[in-house]
Amino acid sequence: MALWKPKRIPRTTYPAKRRVQTLNAYNVPTTTSVDFVVENAGRPQPWKPEEMVPLPIGVRVEDVRTIFTTTPLRATVEGTDEVADEINIDGVWYTVIAVRNWSYGLQSHYQVDVAKKTYDARA
Repeated sequence: MALWKPKRIPRTTYPAKRRVQTLNAYNVPTTTSVDFVVENAGRPQPWKPEEMVPLPIGVRVEDVRTIFTTTPLRATVEGTDEVADEINIDGVWYTVIAVRNWSYGLQSHYQVDVAKKTYDARA
C-alpha cells in the first residue's frame, strides 16, 4: 500500500454571463443576458507591464489577467453583434478581451485574457 497519493492541480469555477442581441420583427435589437459557469479554470495570472497592449479609445484598463480554461468563451468581434463575455473573479467583473486556443492533451483548452475596465469620462 502506497503512502503517497498524487493530487491534481486545484481547478476553480467562476460565474459568467453572456449578452446576446436579437432582432424582433421590426429590426429593433433587444439584449438578453445568459448566465453560465466557467469550468476547469486556473487561478488568474496578472500580466507583466511589457505584455500590455493598447485598447480602444475611452477604455482605461486597471487590471489585465490571463486564465486557462476548458470553457469556450468569446471576445467582442468588430462589425458583428457579438459582445464579449464577462467573468466574475473574486467579486469583480472582468471582460474577455482575447481568446486563444491552447492545445493541451485531448480536451480543448483556451487561454483567455480578461480586463477589469472603467470608461474614461473624458473620451
